[in-house]
Amino acid sequence: MKFNKLAIAVGAAVLGLSSIAQAEISANIGVTSNYIWRGVTQSGDEAAVSGGVDYAHDSGFYLGTWASSLGGGGEELDIYAGFSGEAGDIGYDIGVNRYMYPSANDIDFT
Repeated sequence: MKFNKLAIAVGAAVLGLSSIAQAEISANIGVTSNYIWRGVTQSGDEAAVSGGVDYAHDSGFYLGTWASSLGGGGEELDIYAGFSGEAGDIGYDIGVNRYMYPSANDIDFT
C-alpha cells in the first residue's frame, strides 16, 4: 500500500507540473532478462519489468520516478529531483535520489 500511495503522489506532482510552460514530460518502460545493479542481480537472475516518468523544465529543474519488479515478488521505487545547467564552460548537476523497497523498508536509502 505504501508503494502505491507514493507512486500516485509522485505521478500527481509530475502531472501537475506539466502545465508550466517550457517543460517536458517523458516516460520509459522496459523488460530485461535480468536486472543487474553494480554487478549484483536485483531480480534473482529472472526477468524484470521497469518504467519511469520524468519532468524537466527549461530552467534546469527536474523531477522523476522509476520503478522495477524484483525477484521474490518485491519492487523498487526510486524518486529523484535536481537542478542542472552550465556556468561558462562548466556543466553541473545537483540532485538527490531516494531508493525505496516497500517490501523491505529497512534497506531504503538516499
